[in-house]
Amino acid sequence: MAEVTDTQPSTRERILDAAFVCFARQGFAGTSMVDIAAAAQLSRTALYKHFPDKEDVFLAAVQRLNAGVLAAVTAAAQREGDLAERLAAVIEARASWAFELLQRSPHGRELIDEKNRLCGPLSAEANARFLALVERIIRAGLAGRPGSLPPRQAAALLVDAAAGVLGDETSEASARRRLRQLAAVFAAGLADRRDP
Repeated sequence: MAEVTDTQPSTRERILDAAFVCFARQGFAGTSMVDIAAAAQLSRTALYKHFPDKEDVFLAAVQRLNAGVLAAVTAAAQREGDLAERLAAVIEARASWAFELLQRSPHGRELIDEKNRLCGPLSAEANARFLALVERIIRAGLAGRPGSLPPRQAAALLVDAAAGVLGDETSEASARRRLRQLAAVFAAGLADRRDP
């Protein structure tokens, strides 16, 4: 007898999918639990059985987003290439969620701000994992050659610089170009053995 598999998303996944659509269309402030329930085709009672409030729905959506970003960053870190190419790949993979959000929604900046406000511990944990990954790439890229900065310090500086680039950009194409330029300049600077 053939095994039957359920291809329907779980109720929780339906809620998170619907919430993302609502948040993207209406912003965080403009979205209510009623909106999310309607978009998920659930009663409000059923929605409240899964999430007590809008902030909890948002936090769960961010956790799911972080898992996807972690998978993308991990895959990008496995790419072949020189130090600049590998750094650019992981930085772009990390920024991909912001690019998508800014393109899909006129409320993208608001949602990023809400993520930063509501998800401090989640963001700190994701940032720490990303920083450790960038440090490993830098360490491997230098392959025993001393750089002008210790790999941990260099990784922190690059992550901060990338955040600055993203904060200034309104175009995904421009942001990607500038992130690749940043990675190239940064990798060249790391290979320079002179002290800053």
